[in-house]
Amino acid sequence: MGTSVLERAREFGVMRAIGAGDRSIRAVVLAEGLLIGIMSVGLAAVVSVPLTLVVARVVGVASLGPARSTMVSAYSIPLWLLVVLAGATVASLGPVRKALRVTVREALAYQ
Repeated sequence: MGTSVLERAREFGVMRAIGAGDRSIRAVVLAEGLLIGIMSVGLAAVVSVPLTLVVARVVGVASLGPARSTMVSAYSIPLWLLVVLAGATVASLGPVRKALRVTVREALAYQ
């Protein structure tokens, strides 16, 4: 998020020049952080469920003999989504502060 805010300093400067306030810039940065968090949980769920089943089967056969059934909790993915969204919000707060400190002149002069 820090790199994203730094790379988009000019965009925030233009937003401020046309009248965007702190609330608008804060909303843009926080929304981006939350969207990245949501996409990461979606990708992790798609990859982790089949991988969990395969690893559980291999480890189960290697240590316990015959294959055992594996259950994936229906509550784990939504719970993990809440944890990731909280982390994404906290991780976005520093870059938000940095984006709000940049003046219009500094942002538009940024190369």
